[in-house]
Amino acid sequence: SLLSNRVEVPLENMLPGRSDRWQADSSHYLEIPIGQSGVGRTHALKLGVGTAQHAIIAGKTGSGKSSLLHAMITSGAIKYSPDRLRMVLLDFKKGVEFQVYADQQLAHADIIGIESHREFGLSALQYIDGCLQRRGEQFRQASVQDIASWNLLHPDQVLPRVLLVIDEFQELFVEDDKLSGQASMILDRIVRQGRSFGVHAILSSQTLAGSYSLPRTTLGQMAVRVALQCDASDAQIIFAEDNPAAARLKHPGQAVYNDAGGRIEGNQPMQIGWLPKALQVEWLSELAQGYQNADPTTNRLGRTVVYDGNRAANWDQEAADLAIKSSKQQVNPNALWCLAGE
Repeated sequence: SLLSNRVEVPLENMLPGRSDRWQADSSHYLEIPIGQSGVGRTHALKLGVGTAQHAIIAGKTGSGKSSLLHAMITSGAIKYSPDRLRMVLLDFKKGVEFQVYADQQLAHADIIGIESHREFGLSALQYIDGCLQRRGEQFRQASVQDIASWNLLHPDQVLPRVLLVIDEFQELFVEDDKLSGQASMILDRIVRQGRSFGVHAILSSQTLAGSYSLPRTTLGQMAVRVALQCDASDAQIIFAEDNPAAARLKHPGQAVYNDAGGRIEGNQPMQIGWLPKALQVEWLSELAQGYQNADPTTNRLGRTVVYDGNRAANWDQEAADLAIKSSKQQVNPNALWCLAGE
């Protein structure tokens, strides 16, 4: 239940009007409205400028963390067209937080993990790793350094920025096994190389204080920190040790946004934009629905991959035909086909 002292700032007031949807250019950076700082001042998540490339979000249950993620994903989908922004959305919670994006067939989504398992999470990271490699090859051949230079030279084939959003990301690291080692290695690579290739990671968690989490070196590379109400141990981790701002938050939806690696001078108090579920569904349904992507560095399947960890793996004829067709070119034409999984 929402606390009676909750302050609600409608996200609606911060978004582009209907005629301005899908008009923003992401060549140089992403600027996604997520709330308000000060009276009437829209606060945006800004990624792609200087050291502000990736973000960590910490907030305990009931702090408004889900509201923040929905504000961010929905704002991004309204402001940027699918050929300017791609999304990979993974939720490791026991819940269906990201179901709405599958139901509304979000055109920007390459992958939606509704109740992700660790193996699927690793597979999604490997997909992003492949995007980095393909873009690296493309940039080398064209002698360009980054996504802005590429888009300037190739206005007819612009590259979209890629937003990787992982909720409860620490689930990838709950066991000290080969999978967590691989996930850690790829995440580190995304965080180090993402700047040039327009790939931005947003990792969110109820707690950063567990024994298994991101390596400190990776965490140190993530300059944007957003703290909602969190426990004292997490408040110390998300910001620098001499920055107690995260421990002082009292109400759901209150946050401190910091793009200086947690240093005290980077603190920007804000309120997360409130987005009622019915309005979110209405907005998403007004956007063009169904997969749209012409970018060869990200689009490998021509459809959104939706993974629901609790659903039985039943093949329908259309999916089976698609899987066979996409594999058939490289193999013996006389092979006998059976499908073992996706």
